[in-house]
Amino acid sequence: MPQSVARCLRETLSSDFDVIGYEVGPGVSESDLRAALVVLNEECKPAPPEKIGMWLAKLYALTKQRAEDQVTLDLATEAFMARLEKLPAAAVEAAMEAWPDKSKWFPSWQELKAEIETTDRATKVRKAIYDAIDRKHFKGRATEQKPTSEINAIPKSDFIRMLNENPSQFLKKAEN
Repeated sequence: MPQSVARCLRETLSSDFDVIGYEVGPGVSESDLRAALVVLNEECKPAPPEKIGMWLAKLYALTKQRAEDQVTLDLATEAFMARLEKLPAAAVEAAMEAWPDKSKWFPSWQELKAEIETTDRATKVRKAIYDAIDRKHFKGRATEQKPTSEINAIPKSDFIRMLNENPSQFLKKAEN
């Protein structure tokens, strides 16, 4: 984010002194504001299914699992993928990287969601800053750059089949 934008950000506090939003002060060029929107948008985007699959495969390899048949594993993978592809990539990756250091067991959705929410605080701050820039200087017109959860990638069913057929390819990619 351009330094001129970072210097002009002001926190909005509640009566309990909790940060509830941000405001952008004067003295920032429109080009710097647009550059900040681009950076913030990139940081809030969800990951493509391929990356999520790599992270899941790595998490699976680094943790113990309950004994499950292939059908149950396929259903669990699809359910995790459907939920994870809606969340910011940075938060998902950080949570999945941190999990094996916290537990030897593969997480339930509830456990992983709680971990993501813990790491997702930074994403919420980014979205609040984005909204402050958009609201103040573009009056909501910067929607073409607004964070999105749409992903144009291979169908989930094909991805799950590829993951199940050759999980080692995802582990190799996740190592890089």
